[in-house]
Amino acid sequence: MFVYVHGIRYQKLDLAGKGGSSKVYKVLGLNRVIYALKRVRFQNKDQEAVKGFIDEITLLRQLRGKPNIIQLIDAQVFRDDGLVYMVLEYGDIDLARLLHSHEEARRRAAGGTGAGAEGPDAPCGAAGGQGTCQEIDANFIRLYWQQMLQAVKCIHDARIVHADLKPANFMLVQGQLKLIDFGIAKAIQGDTTSINRESQVGTLNYMSPEAIQGGSQNPLGGPPLKVGRPSDVWSLGCILYQMIYGRTPFAELSFIPKMNAICNPSYRVPMPECGEPDAVDCISRCLDRNPKTRISLPELLDHHFLHPNRRKHQPPPQQTAPAAASGSSTATSLTEEQIKAILQLKAAGPPRAAAASAAGGLLPLAGAELHAAILQQRAQLRPVQEAQQPSGPGTGATPIAEGALQPGSARSGGQPNEPVGDGENKLEVALRRGLQRFNFGDSGGDTHGNTEFIEAAMTAARRGT
Repeated sequence: MFVYVHGIRYQKLDLAGKGGSSKVYKVLGLNRVIYALKRVRFQNKDQEAVKGFIDEITLLRQLRGKPNIIQLIDAQVFRDDGLVYMVLEYGDIDLARLLHSHEEARRRAAGGTGAGAEGPDAPCGAAGGQGTCQEIDANFIRLYWQQMLQAVKCIHDARIVHADLKPANFMLVQGQLKLIDFGIAKAIQGDTTSINRESQVGTLNYMSPEAIQGGSQNPLGGPPLKVGRPSDVWSLGCILYQMIYGRTPFAELSFIPKMNAICNPSYRVPMPECGEPDAVDCISRCLDRNPKTRISLPELLDHHFLHPNRRKHQPPPQQTAPAAASGSSTATSLTEEQIKAILQLKAAGPPRAAAASAAGGLLPLAGAELHAAILQQRAQLRPVQEAQQPSGPGTGATPIAEGALQPGSARSGGQPNEPVGDGENKLEVALRRGLQRFNFGDSGGDTHGNTEFIEAAMTAARRGT
């Protein structure tokens, strides 16, 4: 059987799907390319429905050439016959069926776990017990999540709100996920940021609170809410939730409780541990019931969930030095600021190649390891210093003059392993050992003679006493 659209003949091959007043046929064009032919009957439809079909054609023409949007090849309205024909790209499978088949394959690979669950709306606990979630395929989710975001951002940039985002309205066309079905989509007029609806439209499992409370009459009472781009972001969050947990966020509730739970800020959506905290963060920020604070599409596209490698290149957090003991005023009671000052001294000097010490054959220490080594020496020296401090007048103990370095110090040219008799020189030994492994020297290969670093470090230590 043949169908003609603007005089061009298309041969029907198969019925691809149907719903409501429309049917979609797989057709063959004169150029031997497979297309999808959408036929809509509106003889008994009201004028609002007819206008919706015509608006869909207008929006698709506006979005021609966009890579993540289904492409309209041709369209014709037969008002006398009450028919609309739309020739579109032919998709291999929609996201709803893709998710279902992927979930089934994942369960089979897991040894049949969760085989009793029924479809994508089965509770997450059916696959692995209450409060748990099966291991997810994060790469699979990231691939299609990014393409969904790009598609929706494309229509938002064109000032269009789709208002019925769900897995069935994303189609795989030659490996590319594309957004389809703009039957209830609406363009944002003028300089506003939202659209007005006469009634609630959409699929409840994916509808935002403002979409439910929109329209001329708010079913939950109060003034009707306007629907804008954030409403589509909520729907995307519901889809991502389904991709991770195998069901929609409110799937276990019946119609009226579900409607109330979606709009109720005190209702907490269960989010079991899934091994992807960034994905959970995406979901929770998408399901923010306040559209003004809900995450935006540019933020989602820049989120860590889509860019996991960014975390690998971030510098590790600095370790915090433990606070000095109360009442301690010895030279080794370095504050956190003094430790940082000592460790930052290397940045002021010219760089030198990192190499193992020729004497000890040890590898260079990282800054945090030297930090820890100094703290360990400080803790070990405290009881020694306390034992050396005079218990009272007449003990005969001779205080060490400030700035005086004892034998074995940098000024005398002694070696760091020589015996020393006070806590300050033991700190010097600790610093020298750190230098020996960390190669802090300004130049040359002998770190034992780096007097400038030792003196600066000891001065920094004494400033805290």
